[in-house]
Amino acid sequence: MMNIFVLDSDPKMCAYAHCDDHVKEMIPVYAQILCNTHHLLDPEGSILKDLNDLDPGFPLIQMETSTAWAKDTKANYQWMHDLWFWLNKEYWYRFDDIHESWNKFYNKLSHIPNNIIEGDLNSPPQNIDTSYVQEGLEDDLQNIIAGYRNYYRYWCKNNDANWSTPDGATRTPPSWILEDANV
Repeated sequence: MMNIFVLDSDPKMCAYAHCDDHVKEMIPVYAQILCNTHHLLDPEGSILKDLNDLDPGFPLIQMETSTAWAKDTKANYQWMHDLWFWLNKEYWYRFDDIHESWNKFYNKLSHIPNNIIEGDLNSPPQNIDTSYVQEGLEDDLQNIIAGYRNYYRYWCKNNDANWSTPDGATRTPPSWILEDANV
């Protein structure tokens, strides 16, 4: 199952919160969600020419919850795209390199898919174990963010997660993860 680590409501801050392993791993996953969205909404569109170049291990999954959410509204797609964009920037910042998906997909994925409906941002799916789910906050999005942060704290602690900082960098892991971060 493809997952979107919704660690902040701001896609830029959400990208910053990804640990090094997830900065590397999630760029192709997020690109696949965006490519699937284009395919489902515009099956004759030019994005399909490059779909198989991403990763043959990520097949087109039509009813997958993350893709279903991304294709639901223009605002959802834009948020997902912005997360992918900022995660690519984070990859460049941390590893002084450009992820291969940037060159392959930036110009294509920056275009909103044909046939997507206008609409507000709605809550992304929460694909985590129920033991991490949070309830009772101000709205669904805040509950989802809190749930993913609960999961992420656990994952980072058990997987010795790192946040690389190039010499002279001032960025640190988000305050909510510092106790469990390997910095």
